[in-house]
Amino acid sequence: MNPPRPTAAERALEDIREGRWASALRNADVALAEGSTEPWLPRLRGVALTNVGRLDEATGILETVADQDPSPVVLHELAAARLARDDLLGARRAVNRAMTVDAGAPHTRRAAALLAMRNGAWAAAETELRAVVTEDQFDIEALNNLAICLVQQGRSGEAMQFMGHARSRGQSTRHWQLLDHNYDLLVASRRPGDDDGTPPGPAPSPEPRNDTAARPSMAAAMIRAGYEARKDPQSSRPPQLSRGFYRVMVAFLVLTVLVTLVGASVKEPPLAVLAAIVAVVLGVLWWRTRTGRHLTALPTSARLRTAPRRAAGQS
Repeated sequence: MNPPRPTAAERALEDIREGRWASALRNADVALAEGSTEPWLPRLRGVALTNVGRLDEATGILETVADQDPSPVVLHELAAARLARDDLLGARRAVNRAMTVDAGAPHTRRAAALLAMRNGAWAAAETELRAVVTEDQFDIEALNNLAICLVQQGRSGEAMQFMGHARSRGQSTRHWQLLDHNYDLLVASRRPGDDDGTPPGPAPSPEPRNDTAARPSMAAAMIRAGYEARKDPQSSRPPQLSRGFYRVMVAFLVLTVLVTLVGASVKEPPLAVLAAIVAVVLGVLWWRTRTGRHLTALPTSARLRTAPRRAAGQS
C-alpha cells in the first residue's frame, strides 16, 4: 500500500528544513488556500518571506505572530527579519521582548548576540553565545557566530575550534555549504602566531551524538518540534558548486549571446566574443572580492556578513 502523499503544509515544512524558501512560500500559500489551519503556517511564511527578501511582508507577519505567541523562538525570527531590514530599533524591541519572556532562553541569547554583532559589540555577543554553547554544545548557530566573534577579536585559534565543530555538526543541515565556506575562509586567513590555545570555559565535546535527534536550536529551521536530521546527508547533497558559480555561468552565456549578436551586426563577431569573455572574467573577479572574503552569521536571514580580521585591539 502506497503511503499517503504529503500535504501542501507538510511539503512547506520540508522546504523550510532544506532551505527552499520560494518553494516553501508557494506550498504555504497553497496550504492556506486549501483551508489548512496549522498554527505554525504563518510563522513559516514569515521565515520564508524573510529569506526571499520580501522583508516588509515578513516583518508584518512575524509581528502578528509574536503578538499571539511572544515566545523566544518567534522573537528571534522577528529580530533576524528586522536586522535584515537594518531596523536596529525594531530588532532591539524584539530582543527586549524576548528578554522579558525568558532572558536565559537560547533563542533569546542568540537574538541578543545577533544585535550585538550588528553593532560591533563582539565581546558582548561572545558572552551570550558562550552561555548557549555551554548549555548545548551542538548548537550550530551559536558555534558559528561565536567563531565569528572570536575572529573579530583577533582570536582565530579559538575560532577554528568552534567553527570546526559547527562544520562537523552541520553536514546534515541545509547550512552545510555556508559552514564549509566559513571554515575554509578561516583556514585561509590564519597567520603565524595565531593563538591555538584551548578556549576558556567548556569546549564543545567531540563525542558522537545521535544525528537523528531533533534540532530545536535552529530557529529558522525548527518551525515545529519533531524534525529529524537527514539520515544519509551524502545521498542527497547538492553538487559541490556554489549558487554564485551558476549565476556567473548563466551571465556568461547571456552576455556572450547578446554581445555576439551586436558584433554580428557590425561585422566583428570575433571581437564581440572576446569582449564578452573579458567582461565575464572581470565580473567573476569582482564577484569574488564581494563575496569570497566574508564570514556569514546564522540565521542567514539576518544578513550579517563580516570580514575576518586578526589585529589585536580591533573590535
